[in-house]
Amino acid sequence: MTRLKTEDLMPAMGNMQAYNEKMREILGVGIHGVAAHALGLEEKTVALALQASTVGIIPISSGEGLISGFSQLLFETASFLGCKTQILAQDQEGFAQAKRDNYEIILWSDDDSYWAENLPFAFHAENGWATGLGYAAALDLMISRCQYEKKVLVLGAGPVGRSAAYALSLAGYQVVLCDKEREKSVNYAKTLTNCMGVDLETIASCAPYSCMLDATPADTLYVEKYLTKNPCITAPCVPCPWVGRKEYAAKLWHDPLQLGTAIMLASAVTRTTNHAH
Repeated sequence: MTRLKTEDLMPAMGNMQAYNEKMREILGVGIHGVAAHALGLEEKTVALALQASTVGIIPISSGEGLISGFSQLLFETASFLGCKTQILAQDQEGFAQAKRDNYEIILWSDDDSYWAENLPFAFHAENGWATGLGYAAALDLMISRCQYEKKVLVLGAGPVGRSAAYALSLAGYQVVLCDKEREKSVNYAKTLTNCMGVDLETIASCAPYSCMLDATPADTLYVEKYLTKNPCITAPCVPCPWVGRKEYAAKLWHDPLQLGTAIMLASAVTRTTNHAH
């Protein structure tokens, strides 16, 4: 996963209610509804499962060390979802505490990955996969509200982009998957239906695009010239180049951590993968 910085997280701290209200305004549903939509479940089913769960957050200090605010934002997100949540001790002691105190779900992240694990069922959900599902679901909700055609540009063929392309293809979208490394996008697109893999040199061949999911790790594939006026955009990328251009998009959704975390938790408590895991 992209290593977040404290300044990425601070604007989101203490604002889960406002976050959820903004999500309802843009997507038509709140965070429980997006999680349910991403996993193909009923919202009530997801909400009840989350409310019945206990979640332990384990800070990991190895590698480049702790990110200030990371565990707190996880705590706020999981608590808002209805989980009984606690920040546990760091590292090995935290894992021992989770097992000793019978936590159902643990959340932990190192420099390379971020996981939600259901301990009783040995089931896990990974952040790249979950974030792709979540942002694909958010884009699908946007497109339905705007009544745009079901054609989507997905930037980046990493874990998030591949998961998003899979989910959108499964939902009947015509997907154009673009990556700087042509083999990554072309080879993955071959495993999907209604998906074309392209690189920067051929991205214009399918333009213009009215809907886009930007899963690049930085502002490296900026393609504004290929988008229609007032596009729908979801952007899990950090840093996000689209936030300062809100007026450009008909609808835009970005957050640093919360949506991917919600999908991970919903997946872990319901043991649902939506076939993309």
